[in-house]
Amino acid sequence: MEICVLPGTQEIVRRLKGVYDGGQGSAVANIYAQIGQSTQQELAAPGVVIMFYQAIHDHVQDGELATLVRSFVPAWIDALVDNKAVAMEAKELHAKAAVMAQEAASRERPALLELPVTSARQALSYLTCWLQDRGYKGLVRVWEFKGKHVDSRGESYFDFDMFQPRGVFCVYKDGTVRDPRGIFAEKRKT
Repeated sequence: MEICVLPGTQEIVRRLKGVYDGGQGSAVANIYAQIGQSTQQELAAPGVVIMFYQAIHDHVQDGELATLVRSFVPAWIDALVDNKAVAMEAKELHAKAAVMAQEAASRERPALLELPVTSARQALSYLTCWLQDRGYKGLVRVWEFKGKHVDSRGESYFDFDMFQPRGVFCVYKDGTVRDPRGIFAEKRKT
């Protein structure tokens, strides 16, 4: 099994900030500081992935933000790991972990699909099912949850600006999903 040797603390933080500089005091800055404590460690690919996942777990609550932060892991691996074989294996392990997490989340979904939709988490479950029913097979990642709103007819909905798939979607309390930009319109069932 191949290994890599991590650089010094300042070099670790510099490389990670080169991917994304979250600003002083942010969760990402805290993640960088924790990883920076791994100075000169010798790690195989699984150790690299565990190092990132542990730091994310320690500084970010599970949910959409954690998913977004984990999306940086492949770029962080490329920035930090000089041994290309270790980097490739670590990114493959990360990809497998992401798929396993998505599968685990999909097994939880049925309990969240009761009507009426009353929470953002429940609305996201309906949106995920709606996207999958239209043939979307990738990860579902929220860029920004814009809150609960009321439309011109007086009906309340949850508003999601999505990172993956790209788009804006509205989930109503009856489970109806609206796609104002029509991204999935051609795939709708009649």
